Parts: sequence; C-alpha cells; structure tokens
Amino acid sequence: MCHQMNGEGLSYSYPALRGSRVVAAPLNETIAYVMRGVPGAAMQPFGDILDDTTLAAIITYIRNAWGNDNLNQHQNFSLTASPQDIAAARRGFSSS
Repeated sequence: MCHQMNGEGLSYSYPALRGSRVVAAPLNETIAYVMRGVPGAAMQPFGDILDDTTLAAIITYIRNAWGNDNLNQHQNFSLTASPQDIAAARRGFSSS
C-alpha cells in the first residue's frame, strides 16, 4: 500500500494521507485526485480501472481513517462519497 497502513506515507513519493489537505479538500477535489491521479508524481489515476462503488469506498475510507474524520475544515465537508458522487464526477470530467 503506497500511503502505508497507518496513513503516514513514504517520503515525497507517497505523501501522508493522515491530516492531508487533499483528504480534507471538498469532496469533488478528493474524487478528482483519486480518479485522475497527479501528473508528474507517483499517484496514478484510478478512474479508468476502478468502478464507481470501489472508488466511493476508497474515498470514504481515507476521509474517515487515521483521524481524518476530524478534518472538516469547511462547511461542506462530507465524510462519505457515494457511487452517485463518482458518476457525477465522471460526467463532469468528460464535459471539461
């Protein structure tokens, strides 16, 4: 697991997910990171290889694990992602 079981990551290549600004970002931004990856970094895109239910489960997990459920830094912070959220993001990505 790239970011490690404890969410602490491994140096710059696999940054920590515990307390991460990416995890604490608005849901659509977190979905974009997971689906599109990060160009020029080790974070690969998972949008083409994982289905909506699996992506939603992963995003929900990282937003709740390692104390991240206390990161609600903005009013619209959602701890969960649904398959419908992922499907909506896919539609949005394809139109942009």
